[in-house]
Amino acid sequence: MKQIKGINNIEKDTILNMGETVAAEIEFYEQILEKFRSKYGDLIGFESKLANAELPEHPY
Repeated sequence: MKQIKGINNIEKDTILNMGETVAAEIEFYEQILEKFRSKYGDLIGFESKLANAELPEHPY
């Protein structure tokens, strides 16, 4: 396997796969945001509720 020198010998495949990794992470956080929005509404409304202490009790 080829290595790129000068960057702590990171393997070339690791660098080439970073795009896929980043895309998967973005998709994951978009799913989290979607679940958040379905439960609390949009972020502006959530911030307003937070400022007015109108949030439901934490389930834990």
